[in-house]
Amino acid sequence: MSAVELANAKRDLEAARCELREALRSPSKKALKRVTAFSQHVEITEGAWARVLSPIIHTLMGERNSDGFLIQEPLNAAQQLVYASIHGFLDYCVGFNDDQLAAVESATILDGLSAPADVRKVESFDSAKQWVTAHILKRKAHAYSYMVNLEDASAKFDAADAAFFRLAAIGCQLVTQNRSVSVASETLKLAMMRLSLVPSVNCKFARDLRKMHSKLVMDDLPYKLGNYFGVFLDLLEVMDSYRSAQDLGVALDSTWDMWDRLLKLEKKQAWQDGGRWLGLGGLECSDGNCKQNSSALQILMNQVWTLMGRITNTQIDNARTEAKVAMPESFQKTKDKWEQTLRAYISVLEGSLEHADRIGLTESRQSQIASGTSRPAAVLELVGGLRSAHSMRALAMSGSDSHYLTRCHQFQQAICGRCGASEPVLGSFQKCGACKTVRYCGTDCQRKHWGAGHRDECKARSQRAP
Repeated sequence: MSAVELANAKRDLEAARCELREALRSPSKKALKRVTAFSQHVEITEGAWARVLSPIIHTLMGERNSDGFLIQEPLNAAQQLVYASIHGFLDYCVGFNDDQLAAVESATILDGLSAPADVRKVESFDSAKQWVTAHILKRKAHAYSYMVNLEDASAKFDAADAAFFRLAAIGCQLVTQNRSVSVASETLKLAMMRLSLVPSVNCKFARDLRKMHSKLVMDDLPYKLGNYFGVFLDLLEVMDSYRSAQDLGVALDSTWDMWDRLLKLEKKQAWQDGGRWLGLGGLECSDGNCKQNSSALQILMNQVWTLMGRITNTQIDNARTEAKVAMPESFQKTKDKWEQTLRAYISVLEGSLEHADRIGLTESRQSQIASGTSRPAAVLELVGGLRSAHSMRALAMSGSDSHYLTRCHQFQQAICGRCGASEPVLGSFQKCGACKTVRYCGTDCQRKHWGAGHRDECKARSQRAP
């Protein structure tokens, strides 16, 4: 890690501190211009230190993303040095922003001034004080966001949760006071990471977060934000049940319900509101020009759709696991389940392309999904051609998709229902004339299997057949 770069970042932040002090002592006509310069200076500085810290935390997380990480193995000496250095810097950033908030709160020069015109176009900030307060809170939240990642990477989960809830509290403050949910969206992203990264998470984490935001929805939020956070909270709950291996079918139905609710918000244009709600995703400013990043609605839609993909993919894995031990009596039920999960996954992949603009998919990601759809489709065709529990087990236990997809012909060959012989030519074995589900290599095996118990199975299957 470059200590020089972090030292430079601290120096730039100190310069910004002086900038704000001078701005708050300026005549009112110049104050807003100087405060705008301060906000841009801090944003540039933050971008600089983020570019330093991001790869370091990412590398640390990669080193710890192993069995040692999951069992909370202590940091080694080198990792402890990195952790202490980054943590100290982030503590400084939090303190810096607290100092700026206190300075703005006590200043009277901003009273009566409006927020910059380019900001008012895309965010619901009317007064200059409201705008600059929200700006500083977002910077403080950004430092906490990095702290959550650092603590998680270091397996200091209690500290990570403490930093996370401080971040969530800032999100609540911004939502209620400034009608901005950019920090709340960051909270959602980190909560999803927390619930997916750490298998040992208990329900208390999700329950505490839900309690915090539920009060927000019930007491303080207007209609549109209440609906947004309703989906937000439901998404966390479904994510928690998904990680707890509860009923995946119920979880999938819940994600579709959330998606329908978000589409209704979009249809009613509750996220437009004369342009002011376009700012919910946050602003990116450079050289005095601000452009809008992805909206909070788009981010939430992306999270819901991503969870759909995870759930359906897990359902496929579960169905394949069951197929590995499939018996003749459960063959048809297991096959139907495997086909159903594959169809659901393909539907999610195709739907993500249909809603690519809504969920913010890049062209490269769309291309990956389009090419990736062919694999589950080929597996679905293969599973549909299975004719026995033996061939199903062989398919399910194959080492990799590419391995068993190259052996389609072999797996589609029938196996004699009695002796287990494979048909020498595809389609050469004859089906049982009644149930149409079992094939035999010859009449001798058919007679023996009938007397050995197929008589009862056949009657049951024939009654189920349409």
